[in-house]
Amino acid sequence: MAIKGKRKSQNRGSQARRRPATAPRPPVGSRRRPPWYRTTSGQVIASLVFLVVLISAVALVAHVRNSSKNRTASQDQLEIYTGKIRSILAKITPTATEMAGAPTSNSDPAAVTALTKSTTNWAKTWEATVTELQQIPPAPGATTASQLFTESVQLYSTTVQTFKVVPDIAASQQDALLGTAQAQLSEAGQLWTTGVAVLDQARDDVGLKASGLRSPQTAVPNSSTPAPLASFSVPSGGGKGSGGNSGGSQKKSGNKGH
Repeated sequence: MAIKGKRKSQNRGSQARRRPATAPRPPVGSRRRPPWYRTTSGQVIASLVFLVVLISAVALVAHVRNSSKNRTASQDQLEIYTGKIRSILAKITPTATEMAGAPTSNSDPAAVTALTKSTTNWAKTWEATVTELQQIPPAPGATTASQLFTESVQLYSTTVQTFKVVPDIAASQQDALLGTAQAQLSEAGQLWTTGVAVLDQARDDVGLKASGLRSPQTAVPNSSTPAPLASFSVPSGGGKGSGGNSGGSQKKSGNKGH
């Protein structure tokens, strides 16, 4: 017998019905990043790098052009400077050659006496040369060479003063002073030669050939040695002393002939 009472509700509402299963969602993978060169920051960096490379290339080309222009300018200035030194060398070579033929001892009193006049002419040459050298601006790379040329000429001038004193001192001291003068003369020539070597190095640095300059004492064409001592001649119209000695020697030879 059924029990009367409250009947259990069979209606469970919306909860009693199952919802249809939804379709599974596709798996969400990691999103690939675009290449760096496609990003804004990458494009900015690429633009900056390109700009730096472009500026560097332009600067390099400009530097090469400037270097070429500077090299050409240096060559021109060195050629001009070398030409001026060559002109000076031509002027001083006769005087330096005469000095190289000066007496080395007082065995020839007439030659020693002639130094009084010779040194006056020599001094004028070297004084004028010092002034001329000081007015020539040194070319690029030739500053040291210019100093050496000037020192050489100044020493030649000092040597002249040493020779000039010789006739006025005692005969016993003349040989020593003549030796000093010859040593100064040699040193002056070496200074000039060193200056030429420095100048040639500067010329070589910019692609120029050697200058071909030499020491004033060896710059005579077709000659590589200083003038021999015998080339020193007593100037005509010398002092009375030299004339007297000459006359005396003629008389002696005449007596021997008789």
